[in-house]
Amino acid sequence: MLSIVAVLFVWRFQVLGSSETVASIRLVHQSDGIPVEVALVRNDDLMTRTTLAGTVEGIDQYAIVSNNRLRVDRIVHREGDYVVPGDPLILLEKTTSSPMQHSYQKYLALYEDAERDFQRYDELYKEGAVSGQALDKARMQLAVARTNLEDAREATDLHAPRAGQILSVMVNEGETVEPGKALAWIATTDSVYVVFQAGSRQALELAVGQEVTWRHPVRGDVLVGSVTQLDLAADPDTHLLAGKVLFPNPQRLLLPGLLVSIEVQTADREDVLTVPIAALEKTTDGYAVFVIEPGEGQQHVVRLQEIEIGLKTTDLGEVTSGLSEGDQVVVFGKTMIVDRDAVRIISAFGGN
Repeated sequence: MLSIVAVLFVWRFQVLGSSETVASIRLVHQSDGIPVEVALVRNDDLMTRTTLAGTVEGIDQYAIVSNNRLRVDRIVHREGDYVVPGDPLILLEKTTSSPMQHSYQKYLALYEDAERDFQRYDELYKEGAVSGQALDKARMQLAVARTNLEDAREATDLHAPRAGQILSVMVNEGETVEPGKALAWIATTDSVYVVFQAGSRQALELAVGQEVTWRHPVRGDVLVGSVTQLDLAADPDTHLLAGKVLFPNPQRLLLPGLLVSIEVQTADREDVLTVPIAALEKTTDGYAVFVIEPGEGQQHVVRLQEIEIGLKTTDLGEVTSGLSEGDQVVVFGKTMIVDRDAVRIISAFGGN
């Protein structure tokens, strides 16, 4: 029985103590004001970005093909190599018995004959034994033979027609290639596309011409590009909108086939009136904030002010009406106050 009385006594003491503490806090708030932290409404620059994932593609991708069924003698360049126009890529066999090889050997023999004839006529001309007309004729025959030989060589020595990076080589030395079949793929990578698909919310924020950035995940290099293409409609199955971003790629940091993360600058406002997002109270009509008004001594009074918000970032909102530069708004302590309450500023941020 005594233990029950003791427990009841302790409980009563705690209740009374708690009530007295609450009463004390209320008295302090009534006399000194409810403590709040405020921030200044000021002009600032706002920017919003959305992050997308995409795949890198060469701006110009083309295949290397052979017009003849020949065996691969040697592969000169491999995947990842950068080639310039005229670089040999794949050399096909020139000694196998085929109509094309007979043609190559024939034109090689004709070229060598023409070269010997020209050298002989050149010596004879210097000695005065033949006319200049005869020398010119030998020179022309040599030029024709050289052109024919180069044409025949093009059928067996496959070269890069344009500068680019080799994406893939799909044949091995010793294999016989089929006419018209792609043997290698080359992409121009001085500039590249990043092809992406955006969800419904992101798609509504996108527009052709928007600035896009990509940051190297290790080196920290930053490339700046722009949105160059957006499909006119989303995919009916996935409900995703496809688009392309063009990046200059002089150091070839973006390699075709890579999956990368990019940031699109979706909106930009310069020197606009802003308020901290932490100050906003959601209302049925939009947003409101508690604005500080002068009071007596250390005390101030708060006024619940309806405002209109434009662009929003994670930290700031653009004020389109309802506030003026220099106004002070409550950012912490909002749950303890209502309109026209007396407050005491315990911390004030000079900016946002």
